[in-house]
Amino acid sequence: MGRKARGIMQNQQGLSMILVLCIGAVFAALSAALVYAASVLTANANRQLIEQEVYTLATSFSDVLDDQLTGYSTAAGGAQADSLAAFIDKNYLLQTTYSDATEHTFADESSGLEITLKKTPADEVDKSEYVAALATKGYDITALNGQLDSFKEKELSDYVVEVTVTAKQGSEKFSYTRSYQHTSTCEVAYYTIGTDTARYNSYQLTGNAETGLKLVFKRMDVDSTCTLPEDADTEIKIHYNLNQTYKSSKFVRQ
Repeated sequence: MGRKARGIMQNQQGLSMILVLCIGAVFAALSAALVYAASVLTANANRQLIEQEVYTLATSFSDVLDDQLTGYSTAAGGAQADSLAAFIDKNYLLQTTYSDATEHTFADESSGLEITLKKTPADEVDKSEYVAALATKGYDITALNGQLDSFKEKELSDYVVEVTVTAKQGSEKFSYTRSYQHTSTCEVAYYTIGTDTARYNSYQLTGNAETGLKLVFKRMDVDSTCTLPEDADTEIKIHYNLNQTYKSSKFVRQ
């Protein structure tokens, strides 16, 4: 009887040892799983933090550039010579410097920022001038003079400019793009009348109610004039030089 009891006790001790080892293995596995889960969650959190940082950096810098572009003015010395708007207006949009419809990227490695510019020209840009036509029929001479005055400056939409800001940090990056319509206000280069190719650079309303009002155009190259009477039925073409050095420009966000 005593020997049997001792055998049972010995068997119980062996079983207890096995149970202890199994429970220890379970706890070790659980600990490893918890450590792995925590590391995965930490990595995801860090990645989301970096993603948020590059998103915030790209959108915030894009907002700064947006203020520069939409607030750009060439009137009364309002243009900032070192701004992105001035660079685009005075350099990037010149066909001789940067080709059309091609992306150009400018990077600042220290800040992890890149600015990519892309311009798409309007049809008129392929020409050296833009021509507007004014039919004289139906206008009295005073009204015609007023119509011509309204053509002295012409606002032309010449380019669509895309500005993409890309922020990078490690393997994470985010890009944010905005589009702007660039317009230039050009002055009249010269006038032509009807089928005549002679160029006129100015006009003046002369005469009075008794003698009759007339619109007199002055030639550019010689001392000569062309006179339009009250009942003139022709077409005046207004020519604008698109390559003017001094012209006002602006950017409108689309």
